[in-house]
Amino acid sequence: MEDRMIQKMGADKVPAAQAHLARLGLQDGIQFRLGGRIGNTLRAHQLIAFCEKEDEEKGSGVTNAVVEGMFRAHFEEERDIADVDTLVAIAGEAVPGLDLARVRDWLETGQGVQEIERLAAQAREEGLRGVPILAQVYFPVDFMLFSMKGSAPPA
Repeated sequence: MEDRMIQKMGADKVPAAQAHLARLGLQDGIQFRLGGRIGNTLRAHQLIAFCEKEDEEKGSGVTNAVVEGMFRAHFEEERDIADVDTLVAIAGEAVPGLDLARVRDWLETGQGVQEIERLAAQAREEGLRGVPILAQVYFPVDFMLFSMKGSAPPA
């Protein structure tokens, strides 16, 4: 991960950025470890799509638990979230009793990939290139339309 940071911001800025990230993480109980592998996140997004489908069908709260598990695995435990075995293990740790054979089948057969690729293409068309994303949101208030740009810390 450090190599990617050096590539993006230059070696001279990385130590300060890492220290800042560590301070922010500790405020929320996150102990960032930045030595893990950065790989293609398509399968991680596939797992999220599987969990969303589970939530729609069963109203089970699977998505939040698994996403939190993925973030912890990647950012604190330096596990490879591009690896199917790792993702299946994360799902099992996050949601005891989840049908892991179905999770593995979903990931290995490419289910959900077309929709993920469609959404990624749509985001690129809208000029979104990475994270974090600053979104522009329009909402009506007393018959007037307000626009806000930006992001906010998690609630």
